[in-house]
Amino acid sequence: MINRQVTIHSIAISNLIFANLLLAAYLLSKQKLSMQQLTYLSAFLIGCFQIFAFFPGASRSGVLITGALILGFNLKDGSKFAFLLAIPAISGALIFMVLGLIKM
Repeated sequence: MINRQVTIHSIAISNLIFANLLLAAYLLSKQKLSMQQLTYLSAFLIGCFQIFAFFPGASRSGVLITGALILGFNLKDGSKFAFLLAIPAISGALIFMVLGLIKM
């Protein structure tokens, strides 16, 4: 397991940064695309935004919604897709935890 120094201040700063990114994406996005216009490339790019959720204080669903808005998807469909992406993310974490318990 990785040991990292996380303070309440670093979490708060990260939370504020990602909240401002979400607000900017919401205000600047065209929000013209819907789930019916989702391509493999845009799904992959939205999924890549999950990398930013590794920062303490960043919300996985928040960064995915931000990514969807940046790519031009509307808020409703971007939110739906973000929560659908929770299924493989949580399943992968569960498998990782079970494998860790088996090795004990």
